Amino acid sequence: MLKNSVIEITASLEVNSEHPIAAGIVNTAKKMGIQFLKVDDFKAIPGKEVEGVVNGKKYKVVSPNYLKEDVEVNDEVEKVKQQGRHCKRKILRKQ
Repeated sequence: MLKNSVIEITASLEVNSEHPIAAGIVNTAKKMGIQFLKVDDFKAIPGKEVEGVVNGKKYKVVSPNYLKEDVEVNDEVEKVKQQGRHCKRKILRKQ
């Protein structure tokens, strides 16, 4: 997935969120001139995730707390941290 596509999908989901990190994602997307996509079946679980269907595919943007609950995803986050990078939010696509 291309960087702009990730930002486009993430911002489209986060535009309905009240989380401060979500506001930063949305503002960045606006500054980049990215158009927001239509989101169906939007759900938000405060402090954990937002999810919705974009172009017929289900996506989630989740918090580090959510990632701690998922061992497989948590292993990927640990790899990112070992590279000296930081993971605030992550977008997941359900198959």
